[in-house]
Amino acid sequence: MTRISLMLILLFTLGTAQGEQRVFGPKDNWCAAFKDAKPGDEIVLSKGIYLKPCTIRAHGTADKPIVLRSQSAVLGNRAVVAYPGSTSNVIDVRASSHLLIQDLDITARSKQVEGIKLYDVKDILIQRCRFHRLSGVSISANGADSDGIVIHANEFKNLQATAIYIGCHDGEHCRARNVRIEGNLIDGAMPRDDRTGYGIQIKLNSDAVIRDNTIYSTKGPGIMVYGNEDPDSVPNLIEGNYVQRSAWESGILIGGGPAIVRNNVSVDHGLSGIATQNYKGRGLQHGIKIVHNTLLNNLRGGISVEGWLADQGNVIANNLIAGVPDQQPIKPPKPMGSHSGNAFCPKASDCLMQPDQPPFDLRLHPNSQLRGSREMGDEDWWPKDDFLGLKRENPTSPGAFEGRYPAEFDTIELGKYKPRPARIQE
Repeated sequence: MTRISLMLILLFTLGTAQGEQRVFGPKDNWCAAFKDAKPGDEIVLSKGIYLKPCTIRAHGTADKPIVLRSQSAVLGNRAVVAYPGSTSNVIDVRASSHLLIQDLDITARSKQVEGIKLYDVKDILIQRCRFHRLSGVSISANGADSDGIVIHANEFKNLQATAIYIGCHDGEHCRARNVRIEGNLIDGAMPRDDRTGYGIQIKLNSDAVIRDNTIYSTKGPGIMVYGNEDPDSVPNLIEGNYVQRSAWESGILIGGGPAIVRNNVSVDHGLSGIATQNYKGRGLQHGIKIVHNTLLNNLRGGISVEGWLADQGNVIANNLIAGVPDQQPIKPPKPMGSHSGNAFCPKASDCLMQPDQPPFDLRLHPNSQLRGSREMGDEDWWPKDDFLGLKRENPTSPGAFEGRYPAEFDTIELGKYKPRPARIQE
């Protein structure tokens, strides 16, 4: 996390408003308050339904961000911004910096209307908002360059389009840098038309940390990154996510590198748990590290590889692939690149504590011979901890879980449309 992004979250959490607080109701012109908002000001929306869209242009500072929030964070008492039209997005944020948006409920029914659309922004935090029943994209940043977007602890439910869309498809017209998408719950991105419906997608030449999210029931991939034309660019980091039930696709899809994919749990997808794709023949399958993931009951197997060549720095190591005994766990069985330490359990219950139905506990059996059976190297892309935040030992265990069972994790529950367990800090 960048220093400024961390500062924004701390300021937000501690509630350190240092400017004027203005409270508005549903009939007030709250959007006009941004025209003269100063660093530290708070625009607060009381309980009710707000039917007008808003375009925000505002500049806070690193220590005094401008805040837009609901007066109450309690469900049922929050401000609901519900634009019924089709000629604007619910909230557009243009040429803005150091802005926090929190605790709003956002909805719209038109496919032409997006929830929050970001253009030319720097250090924007969207936190604890609820995006329900949108027919357009919930959060996007694909109109101009951006830097330091943080999307944290939001809820996305019953969507008819992609939840989070970052960057431009061609990688030229805009790029997003230093994006962090963490701790969000996405439950349902199932367009009824021919749109794909992703959970999270990061477009070409943009970079992100995608960490500790929970994603259910997407039509397309739960997570997709498209890579970077510069092989020395910052890798996309996909870590600690729980992804379940893409209807038509793989749970995590890597359209290009560099990328680090580690400590994820990917379950019950129409294709593979994790897949790489030589998207549009771009030849960007380089610097991809797929390590220490747990992959269960994916119809086309655990990991599917496309477009890998020799000497491109690609690695598949120490993953745990369980279930679907009639499929090859890795396709092809020996792809180009380095592959070692992967463990296969055709019958998942032979290896895992409770893999049969949700809520799952996908840790290794305490008496499993796989515990502590895998070596890690010295490279910085190897995980230092596991899915739960437990420090990894070396030798370690294959898959997303270290293989220790502290009292605070006497049992764990994955799935059943709940958020993934919070990680601890050891």
